Amino acid sequence: MKESYMNKVLLVGRIAQKGELKETSNSNIPYVRFRVAVRKDNVSQNAREDSDFIPVIAWRNTATFVNNYMNIGDLVSVEGTFSTSTFKNSNDEFVNVYEVTISNIKSLESKKARDERKEFQGTNNFETKQKSNSNFSEPTFVDSSENKSSKIQKTSQSFKTETDEDEEMDWDLEF
Repeated sequence: MKESYMNKVLLVGRIAQKGELKETSNSNIPYVRFRVAVRKDNVSQNAREDSDFIPVIAWRNTATFVNNYMNIGDLVSVEGTFSTSTFKNSNDEFVNVYEVTISNIKSLESKKARDERKEFQGTNNFETKQKSNSNFSEPTFVDSSENKSSKIQKTSQSFKTETDEDEEMDWDLEF
């Protein structure tokens, strides 16, 4: 029976540092090296200290795409493989390089879109409004299909939704 191995990396983070598009010296293949900041699970107020800055490399058309369309701060999904290499530097010392070689990269959100979203959330933050409302009461759920009402009265705004069975429900919420 043949043994199976897997070398697959999946990262979701923001482009933290972007290098310039270069070409290999002998075959002119384009590549770009950059870093993706990936938050650790123990997130605190200081996001920089709680992030790993993962070195990645993109080759050929992917490198050109990253160079032309992605910027520092963009949220990306990176699929690739973990790569290691060794070379001799100018001091005649061996240097190990560890990086993720990208096989697929997707833009999830640009920095501009993130900034606009955060600005919008700052002016329309539901949680902030909820906490500042001193007349907060239990919400009342109203099931219009059976005219039943249970204790979920919260706002004067009404929301309608449909369930999987196409039954219509009214949500009467007070903010």
